[in-house]
Amino acid sequence: MIGERQYAGFGKETVLFKCRADSLGEGYAGTFDDRAESRTAFCVMGGDYEKDELKELVKKKQSRGILFRPAPAEEICENYRLLDEVAPVPLLKAANLEEGGAGATTDGTLFGWPMMVGAANDDGMVEKFGKVCAAEGQSVGVNWTFSPVCDIDMNYSRNPITNVRTYGSDKEKSKKEVQKCGVAACAKHFPGDGVDYRDHHLHPTYNSLSAEEWYGSYGAVYQNLIEHDLLSIMVGHIVQPAVQMEINPKLSFADCLPASQSRELLTGVLREKFGFNGVITTDATIMGGYCMAMERRKAILASVMAGCDMIVFNTNLYEDYSYILEGLKTGLLTEERLDDAVTRILALKAKVCGAGKRQDIHRTEHRWKRSVHRKRTGAQCGRAGHEPGAGCRLASGMRR
Repeated sequence: MIGERQYAGFGKETVLFKCRADSLGEGYAGTFDDRAESRTAFCVMGGDYEKDELKELVKKKQSRGILFRPAPAEEICENYRLLDEVAPVPLLKAANLEEGGAGATTDGTLFGWPMMVGAANDDGMVEKFGKVCAAEGQSVGVNWTFSPVCDIDMNYSRNPITNVRTYGSDKEKSKKEVQKCGVAACAKHFPGDGVDYRDHHLHPTYNSLSAEEWYGSYGAVYQNLIEHDLLSIMVGHIVQPAVQMEINPKLSFADCLPASQSRELLTGVLREKFGFNGVITTDATIMGGYCMAMERRKAILASVMAGCDMIVFNTNLYEDYSYILEGLKTGLLTEERLDDAVTRILALKAKVCGAGKRQDIHRTEHRWKRSVHRKRTGAQCGRAGHEPGAGCRLASGMRR
């Protein structure tokens, strides 16, 4: 009997992943390997690849999710149809539904930027906004939105990112229930933009609030969303030194990393302090704020080990994949952490891909589940101090 482990993603339903003993085996080098490919955790930009190449990536499970920039609805639907034909596991299909259906398709409605919605000072308007985003996204196949923008516009005159993308300077405007229509929300950009005057598309930026100020503002926003069963969070390339040094007193200011690579913020705050149990993604890793913090070969591993479950976009997917394999081989990336990430992604897929496709998820991930069971139960049960029971149960509840 396999042990149980709680993961977000199923509402009131529970699915038990049954695993048989197996192992990954040898040979972590070179090309994509069938024994390890099901443990990748990338969301790719669809327009970066030719159609045949993209279909091959999806077929081999080298991409867990995909985002296409807005195009005519017919084109978006056809793109997804071609991928659905070859996908062994249903895809997370992402869009930036920040301002309405226009974030998914050029035929969609530009409902209004979040600041316009917030300015209406009407909860009913916020609800309508969410319904339009979800309905028009779903109409072209989208099941995951990189929104809402949960930043606070504290530096309206100088911050180049937030501005009208936020609900304003009042944090209460951001604290709305966002998941009622079947599309998973991915709140961004934790730990919060809107304080600095710089752009983390170009280099890392800073949320310079004190720890007390942060927990009372940005922290309160994310806690509220988590309490209302938020399914995923996107992490910015933003440093929050006060909170990081509070979580880890040994850190110096100079040692504080962007949140997308910070164990203190992702594991220490989101997982342990806030009890978040959904998927954590990086913001786009092609951004300067990500690439300048450390060498990419190290950054990819640092992100996953810090607590990121999915890497969003790539400068070169094949190189990033090789870094994952290299990290597994050298021990800089642990199999347990990567297995944990993939399990959370599967839970999210099972939540948003529809009941009829859940059996596909379970069946096609069978090889991966066998290896997890081998490592966490059968292969280790004889070790002193080992407690059997790290199988993969995907269950109700966003919070632990």
